[in-house]
Amino acid sequence: MKKLLYLLFLFLVIFAQEIRFQDVARELGINVPGGLGACSAFFDYNNDDYLDIIFNPGNRIYLFKNNFGLNFNDVTDSAGLNNYEFENLVVGDYNNDGYLDILGNSHGGDCYLFRNNGNGTFTEVASLVGLTTRGYRSLFLDYNRDGLLDVLIIGFPVSNLYRQDNNNTFQIVYTFLGGNTGVAFDYNNDFYSDIYIGRNGENKLYKNINGDTFIDVTTVAGVGNIGNTQGVVSGDFDNDGDLDLYLTNIGDALNALYVNQGNGTFINRTSFYGVGDVGDGRTCDIIDFNNDRLFDIFSTNHVYPNRLFRNMGYNAPFYNVAGLVNIAQPQDVFSASWGDFDNDGDLDAFLTGHFGSGYALMRNNGGNYFHYLKIKLIGTQSNWAGIGSRVYLFKNDTCQMMEISGGSGQDGHNSLIAHFGLGNNNSIDSLIVLWQSGERIRILSLGVDTMLKIFEPLPEIEEEIKLKKRKENLGIYDVIGKKINNLNKKGVYFILKENLIEKVVRR
Repeated sequence: MKKLLYLLFLFLVIFAQEIRFQDVARELGINVPGGLGACSAFFDYNNDDYLDIIFNPGNRIYLFKNNFGLNFNDVTDSAGLNNYEFENLVVGDYNNDGYLDILGNSHGGDCYLFRNNGNGTFTEVASLVGLTTRGYRSLFLDYNRDGLLDVLIIGFPVSNLYRQDNNNTFQIVYTFLGGNTGVAFDYNNDFYSDIYIGRNGENKLYKNINGDTFIDVTTVAGVGNIGNTQGVVSGDFDNDGDLDLYLTNIGDALNALYVNQGNGTFINRTSFYGVGDVGDGRTCDIIDFNNDRLFDIFSTNHVYPNRLFRNMGYNAPFYNVAGLVNIAQPQDVFSASWGDFDNDGDLDAFLTGHFGSGYALMRNNGGNYFHYLKIKLIGTQSNWAGIGSRVYLFKNDTCQMMEISGGSGQDGHNSLIAHFGLGNNNSIDSLIVLWQSGERIRILSLGVDTMLKIFEPLPEIEEEIKLKKRKENLGIYDVIGKKINNLNKKGVYFILKENLIEKVVRR
């Protein structure tokens, strides 16, 4: 036992020397007044393949443009976002025009929807399109799979689900119990986004029935955590193909990790995995910060240091390495947005909260020791940002899965790019995309250490480094995305050629 503990200690010491987070905000040109930071998001507002940053350091919203990962410059005023202040936000392309829009809320106050005009400017249109409810947290989702993003505004005493109609306006179609926060995720793998609402008291899980109605399955599912929930995130931390839940509580209840059993129920495994924290929770995320193919858990607290729980394997407790990698501080973080802003292959974090100047850009130094693959989905039948769609990555006996989320944690939004750590693997066996429209594609034998843009319904692919379409003939595929050799059977097929997808029906 002593030898095992010594080896574990030695490993952690070596590990600590490999990865360090460093606040580089001011070094890279982000220097604005603040102190009571509230929200943040990494997103590529101008489609140049570099993640820009929108955030509130405590007094107003700022938008900083990323200059090829080298530095940032303040474009708030020219973008038309000056003199706005709100405390939480998410991003998504609500009108499917190819540019990411911004959805925000004040805490219990007004809703804001900023339409991206595609020329570097935004226009606030919430009232114009019918989003008039006040709330604490807003989420993007496509609950009825019609290719249009809908909006859930979580508030008190009720939460309202707005359906988007074909003319890009919204109307309330469902009302749920009120709450503080929540997440939309497909917990039962039926393609329909379900809704989990974190509350002061019993949380609620609403099952989506074919996009027609919702039913309360909290008791059956076993996720009625009774606490004061501030942040919720879903992710497949155990790589078993379904989404688990992690949530933060502030007050008497500890944080909780619910493991999805794949049969409509969850088991609370917080104690076994050692991720309960101290019951002082703010926000949380499930991410792979060290590219080892295992999703880790990040949680923040009010008066206690942050935790970065490193996943040590499916049947072992997590280990808190926040201090070792220099992300235990700053504390009292309300929003953590994760994304690879410098395109070096590891996840960085932008933090906002009640500390210092209210924000920090924590660059990940050393997290790209292992290989990675980033996937950006471009929907055509599904919503353009791919929210609600899933990416499955296969290598040897392991399947990693990510669902593109329309908002998680407390007040921010992670990058919409799926980031997979690959460990020592310099290739993958296959990749499957399950679009929320029902389209399915499979791509074989991909390289790594790059970002791929994958277009619906079949794989027109752009690569981060080359930034141009691949020219080779990609072959013949059936309707489920399986590559075939010929057209000698009846069915519907797609022939991929240079700059052309030809549909063939054999009767």
